Amino acid sequence: EAHEREVYWRRWDDIQRATNRTLDVVLVDGAVAGYLDVEDEGEFVALNNIRVAPSMQGRGIGGALVRRVIALAAPKPVQLRVYRVNPARRLYERLGFRVVEETPTHYVMRREAD
Repeated sequence: EAHEREVYWRRWDDIQRATNRTLDVVLVDGAVAGYLDVEDEGEFVALNNIRVAPSMQGRGIGGALVRRVIALAAPKPVQLRVYRVNPARRLYERLGFRVVEETPTHYVMRREAD
């Protein structure tokens, strides 16, 4: 938990300083459903973080958000990191992402532009 908090606040500081990064709150029927943290890295668009509230999961919201990022990023590829134990990896694979790098804790996944 301490590590997650440190990473969160470090990312928050980075987001506030960045001009090529957006943090979008996602609303569904007026309720906060989650958020997206996206950054244009020049060569590719980084999906730094995507969160869907537990009460909103299982409705296809996460997939729709990732597809939107892919569409808006075109013609650039989209890249993300996912914890090795995170079942969201299957969603990313269904959406065309492939593992391009591995760390002890994460997979770096990339989806080339159509």
